[in-house]
Amino acid sequence: MSRTVARRALVATLAVVCALVVPAAPAGAAVPAPTVQAAILALVPVPRATSGTADPPPSADPGPTSSGTGPSWSGDVALVDVPVPEVVVRRAPDGTPTAYVLPDTLGVRWVVDTRPVADVGTRDDGAWRLDASPAGAPVVVVAVAEAGHRLVREDGTAASAVAVLDLRRAVAAVRPRVVDGDGTADAFVVPDVAGLVVADDAGTVLAPGSRHVVTGYVDHEAVVVLTLSAAPGHRLEVDGVPVEAIPGEGAPWLVELRFAGTVAVEPVAPTFTPGQGAAGTVTVPLVEGVEYRVGDEVTGPGVHAATGMVAVSARALDGYVLVGDAAWSHTFAAPGAPADASAVDAGPAATAGGGARVRGAAGPAAAAAGDDTAPVAAPAPLEPSRAAIDPVTLLVGGLVLGGLLLLRGRRDQVV
Repeated sequence: MSRTVARRALVATLAVVCALVVPAAPAGAAVPAPTVQAAILALVPVPRATSGTADPPPSADPGPTSSGTGPSWSGDVALVDVPVPEVVVRRAPDGTPTAYVLPDTLGVRWVVDTRPVADVGTRDDGAWRLDASPAGAPVVVVAVAEAGHRLVREDGTAASAVAVLDLRRAVAAVRPRVVDGDGTADAFVVPDVAGLVVADDAGTVLAPGSRHVVTGYVDHEAVVVLTLSAAPGHRLEVDGVPVEAIPGEGAPWLVELRFAGTVAVEPVAPTFTPGQGAAGTVTVPLVEGVEYRVGDEVTGPGVHAATGMVAVSARALDGYVLVGDAAWSHTFAAPGAPADASAVDAGPAATAGGGARVRGAAGPAAAAAGDDTAPVAAPAPLEPSRAAIDPVTLLVGGLVLGGLLLLRGRRDQVV
């Protein structure tokens, strides 16, 4: 029994079963026919359509690849790969092109200088013929893939549009030269490049090589937006890559120039003048755009008294920027005072070799040491006026003196 006959038998059987199972409706009520049909259709598989958009293959089968002319699956849509058509060039006996022939290709439409080929070409034996004379020769001929197709180049790469003829010259998108002046005296110079067109934000074309002063500063900053495009017969490129996404559309390239309206200023160092003892003065100079601080206080130009360690710093005012040194310090000290308390003058006791020597005569112990032993200097006796009095020595001396006087008194009594 064939599959079709079995399917029809199954449908008839289900219809009889449903007629027996469904209860009879009361008088005046209609039997909901969709209920019976839904029960039948739910069990009968619906055959796939044999035309229209094909379903994607099962996940186990990745389907055709992008190589060749077979379909390429993209989500739920099958894209048919079409090789880029070749343009036939007809030439005169001297080799000069006389016409370009664009073949009719399924899934491909032609665009000539951004216009449909039907507006500029003529039909010629199932193809489109374009005049190649200097007066009417096309500049850019683009093959565009129709919906459900894509173009495949000889190297295997795919694209939605490919230029099969492009007679334009490449021109690099050169940025304008920036001239950074003092404050708001900034400017820019338009590049002088053949085939490059530069326009300002108002659409005014600027002459090649012209210089323009920057205006419109806000909070010491100005922004200039320029539009770079290619002249007719040229193609704009950045680092060798065309700017346009679709061949022949001539897309521009925007350039943004930023300028800082600040003035560079170099602070002048203050002057420190010593005075009496640890006092002195600091002279703060007058410099446009610079604010000086002595310590933590803003200090105007002029002479100011100072003592001890003094720190001076400079800060740029609004609209200015500092270059060079911006901090200084000085310490005022009395004449003869050591710069560091830990440093003590060794005086004349220092030897030529850098060692210390104690002044005074050598004692007997030094003399008895012999010639082979370096003499040791004995401490010098203190001067009477500078001798220190030890309280213990004073007490012992008093006791000894009192004892001697007592013994002498008793001796005199005995005598």
